[in-house]
Amino acid sequence: MNWAFRKISALKAKEKEITTLANVER
Repeated sequence: MNWAFRKISALKAKEKEITTLANVER
């Protein structure tokens, strides 16, 4: 279960980063 939690956390972090970059570019 720990690896799954870590994987989800990593995906959410990446998603957040992409969203932030998109907002900056706007």
